Amino acid sequence: MAEPIPVTKSEILAVARMYASDMSMMQIARVAGMSYMRVRKIFAEGGIKARPASTLTAVGRAIKSEVSIRTHKGKKLSVATRAKIRAARLAMPSRGVRITSEGYVEYTTGLHKGRLAHVVLMEKKIGRRLRKHEVVHHVDENRSNNKIGNLRLMTRSAHTALHRRMQHGRRS
Repeated sequence: MAEPIPVTKSEILAVARMYASDMSMMQIARVAGMSYMRVRKIFAEGGIKARPASTLTAVGRAIKSEVSIRTHKGKKLSVATRAKIRAARLAMPSRGVRITSEGYVEYTTGLHKGRLAHVVLMEKKIGRRLRKHEVVHHVDENRSNNKIGNLRLMTRSAHTALHRRMQHGRRS
């Protein structure tokens, strides 16, 4: 087995400087061209205190949202759509909800776990569950804007026709 490479003072200083500038351990490993385990070893031997895992820095949030976002069908999202998703992620509470790959807000805990927020809000407004032929439309087309004034209850066929008209109107 190979002899482990000792940690140098310059490595400790460089890693500490990057960590102080709000980089995560994984980001430091990528930038410095070393393994994640090497960064951890430098932290341990250099006496660098790690932030709690629950602390997500502003830089970490930005990089997390910069990761290539694809829909469930594998299509790349437009820059504008990615910007909307990024803004929604930053504005969301840290627990209990997430933004799906399609840009919708989904509950991850509690009574409505796994359900989309706009559907739950519309059901609350109308006092019943949606029927199979009903959908909730976002008027401004921003899937994370779930203000009740931005939501419309529609039949699936009317919703499809609306989007076809909107798509056809954009091409003209």
